[in-house]
Amino acid sequence: MAILLAQAGPKGVEDRVFGQIQELRPQAWPNSLMIGLADELLGRKGRLSAALGRFYARQIRNQPGTEQVMQSCGRGPEIEMARAFVVNIVVPPHHKLRRSALELTGAGYATLTPR
Repeated sequence: MAILLAQAGPKGVEDRVFGQIQELRPQAWPNSLMIGLADELLGRKGRLSAALGRFYARQIRNQPGTEQVMQSCGRGPEIEMARAFVVNIVVPPHHKLRRSALELTGAGYATLTPR
């Protein structure tokens, strides 16, 4: 489905493809090999694969346990794609920074690690 949406849509809106996928099927986990092939054939220059990595990061954040399931199915490289978009920020315990503010910083997700 992601490949068809990417083919039909204009270049430069690759993240929208995976946003539509998430709306239609919240538990989706598109195959990275197929998306990589489509990325090359559609001339997206890696943008479709990068959008997929950001999508994976959101899926891991939104669906606890997904990371372990995908690892156990032999899809560890896809977990690594997601980790490229995870930001780990160390915040001193007395700091008043809110997690919601961190989530605005990118398409991936942020974790707070108290010192």
